[in-house]
Amino acid sequence: MGVWYATREDVKAELDFKETARSNGRIDRALESASRSVEGLLHRRFYPQTATRYWDWPNEQTARPWRLWLDDSELISVTSLSSGGTAIAASSYNLEPNRSGPPYSRIE
Repeated sequence: MGVWYATREDVKAELDFKETARSNGRIDRALESASRSVEGLLHRRFYPQTATRYWDWPNEQTARPWRLWLDDSELISVTSLSSGGTAIAASSYNLEPNRSGPPYSRIE
């Protein structure tokens, strides 16, 4: 069971459902399915996740050597960044686009 974008109570309030164990299971399945469908359709998640990510470099894109496109792995923040086992100081990179982010779509 993943993150849902609505609560069971929200659905019940809109549908004017009475509380039953059978309706709870049906609503839960519908919420799970709808939430995964939204993520699949838009190719993104709408909740934060703490994880370690790895990218190959040079990549198959024709990006400048100082630019790393994150594709569908948007960022809201970076805890630490390293390349080839060497830590890169936060003052040595920019999360972009810095005027409209987060989420950020590339690191420069």
